[in-house]
Amino acid sequence: MRLLSCPGSVWLRYGEDDKLVDLGFLGDGVFVFNYLGREVRLFLDDFPYFLHDILFENFLGDAYNDLEVGNRIVVDVGAGVGDTAILFALRGAKKLLLWSLIQCYTP
Repeated sequence: MRLLSCPGSVWLRYGEDDKLVDLGFLGDGVFVFNYLGREVRLFLDDFPYFLHDILFENFLGDAYNDLEVGNRIVVDVGAGVGDTAILFALRGAKKLLLWSLIQCYTP
């Protein structure tokens, strides 16, 4: 993955795909972008590795487009940083149940 800066936007290049994303950096590892008309803020302390997985694959890619989550209860086992839960909530999930076995991500 390569990031190319533009004023107010970032080009995300991965393989043959290029996507222009309005991506803001608020400082202290907090990134902000829009998805389905909603502002999403994520704390990512391992930039750019998590950024690629979360933004490109989950939100802009087709990783979960085949799942119909609207008005359903979604169970996310291995929730990690909660990015897929945010994605499912924005797509209309009725309720989210998350489990993560990685201790550093749990309170």
